[in-house]
Parts: sequence; structure tokens; C-alpha cells
Amino acid sequence: MEEDVIGPILVASAFIAVIIGAFGKGKKIGFWGAFLLSFFFTPLVGILVVIFSKSKAEMEREARSYRIQQAQREAIGRMEARQATSNMVDELAKLQMLLEKGAITREEFDSMKASVMKRTSEFDEWNEWYNKD
Repeated sequence: MEEDVIGPILVASAFIAVIIGAFGKGKKIGFWGAFLLSFFFTPLVGILVVIFSKSKAEMEREARSYRIQQAQREAIGRMEARQATSNMVDELAKLQMLLEKGAITREEFDSMKASVMKRTSEFDEWNEWYNKD
């Protein structure tokens, strides 16, 4: 008697697993993942995994968003680097003018120049760290 019941139950389980697999086809888990989970565990487990699995379209949107964010971060980094370089050039020009006018000594100029260069170097290090993947 039990043998007569097992066959129809397996066929019904396979049929339900195919249906759940069809729902999983557009998701990250895919058809076979949803099918196997539904068939070997229970249809409830399979359908829950399918429901909570991200769709392929969501994954593509997230990947596209990530690429856009990376491009924006790189563009901002380039703009900040240009700005830092521009500021450094302006500061060095002002220091040179003060040196030529005699407002500061050569030692003061060298010290201030080193300070400006150090700040720019620290910015470059920070910018490199910030933009790494």
C-alpha cells in the first residue's frame, strides 16, 4: 500500500518543484537551484528562497549603480587632485613673492614650502586610500 502512494507523491513533488523552478528562473537562484531546493527539501523552502532571492534585473541595477558610483568617486578624486595642485601652486607662488620682496628669509621659505608639499603629499595618500577598491 505504501509503495502505491510513494510514486504519486514523487510525481506531485517533481511537478511542484518544476513550477517553483520556473519562478526561480528570473532570480539569482535560477531554475535548477529552486527546483532542487523544492524537490529535496520542501516546496515551502523552495518558494521562500525564490521569494527572497534577488531578481536578475535587481542584480544588474545594483552592478550598474556600483559602476556609476565608482566613476563618480574617480571623477571627484581627479577634481580634488586638480584643486589641491592648483592650491599648492598658488601657495608656492605667494611664498616666492614674499621671498623676493624680502618679507621672509630663505630658511622660512624652505620651511613653508616643505609644509605645503607635505600637505599635498598627505592629500594624495588619503585620496589614493579613499579611491581604492
